[in-house]
Amino acid sequence: MRERKPVIGVTCNFDYRDAVGMVSGMGITGQDWDFVSGDYVYILEKAGAIPVLIPQYGDLEAAKPFLEQLDGVLISGGHDVGPERYGAFPKGYCGTIMPMRDEQDIAISRYFMMEKKKPILGICRGIQIMNVACGGTLYQDVFSQVPSNVVHRQDKPYELPHHQVKIEKGTMLYDILGCETLSVNSMHHQAVKTPAP
Repeated sequence: MRERKPVIGVTCNFDYRDAVGMVSGMGITGQDWDFVSGDYVYILEKAGAIPVLIPQYGDLEAAKPFLEQLDGVLISGGHDVGPERYGAFPKGYCGTIMPMRDEQDIAISRYFMMEKKKPILGICRGIQIMNVACGGTLYQDVFSQVPSNVVHRQDKPYELPHHQVKIEKGTMLYDILGCETLSVNSMHHQAVKTPAP
């Protein structure tokens, strides 16, 4: 008998602007767009999971029977998280915000972390959303708010490691990787400021 593969939900980017359809040569004006980089799907397949995309819902409560069937969720990267979600006033250096996606991703994060206590992984914007969902705050722009020698928006090729991060002993990540430092790529301008409890 074949072993059941875990089914992992992947949150989609959401954008209501016509530019998405115009740049891709698809659709007509006035459409909303749910989309995600294929890399999220490919890496989950490679890890032995079945990825399922989670679009933007008009009524997330109605989608909960679907969410309950998932074994875990990956909160994907994308637009900036709205500062009002963590009690801050938007500054001029904050990027594009999609309030509907913020609301849904925060609700999904809380649902998986607090209610269902199922595995959740946040990548880029995803970890920022998870922090905000639990009461933490963000830097709206790392470049201007955190002086550092580390460049967080690297040049191409984007998939190559750009700087090192330290991994705390005794954490799940340390247990998985078995190392205290790791070289990573870096393509973001927001970051966790005050970690949630």
